[in-house]
Amino acid sequence: AETANLDGLAVEARRVALLDHLARRLESLGAVAAPSRGDATGLAVHVDTVRAAERWLRGDGARDPATRVDVRLTLAAMRQQQRWSPRLYRGDTLTQEQVAENLKRLRSDLCRSGLRDTLHRFVPRPVGPRIAHVRLPEAIEVRAVDADRTETARDALLVELRTRLQQSLDILHAVVDTPRRYPNPWA
Repeated sequence: AETANLDGLAVEARRVALLDHLARRLESLGAVAAPSRGDATGLAVHVDTVRAAERWLRGDGARDPATRVDVRLTLAAMRQQQRWSPRLYRGDTLTQEQVAENLKRLRSDLCRSGLRDTLHRFVPRPVGPRIAHVRLPEAIEVRAVDADRTETARDALLVELRTRLQQSLDILHAVVDTPRRYPNPWA
């Protein structure tokens, strides 16, 4: 078994190294030929490897059941790694929704033991308690503008509406806390 020192590597480099290892495993099982890295680079090679191994499983491939199981498990690991990319979560912090997306993906991938886990994969769950903060701006007298019916009067009315809406949002932003952010473990 080959081991590599991955200390100090970025998350994306570790992910690519794992995908390379899984692709070599599929090659050693005879499910795929060594990839020709002509035009494809990086992760595109692994997409082709997964497709080739899936074709091998659908075809006559190996008649040995143990080899077929090994190929299926290796393919499952490759698909799981391909479902996530740290490029989706750049930056030093994550929002509560981004953390929830990752937890849902991990739960969906790893928790598969019973009815409760099956339901959690399909039924959406809120990230946290939801509170609607609603503010209404002061009403605008439009009768005078309606009688005027000029374009400049309508433009002035629209500017006034935007100003009042923005003031309401500014007041709401001052009252409501900013969204909580968490350190990004993939940064």
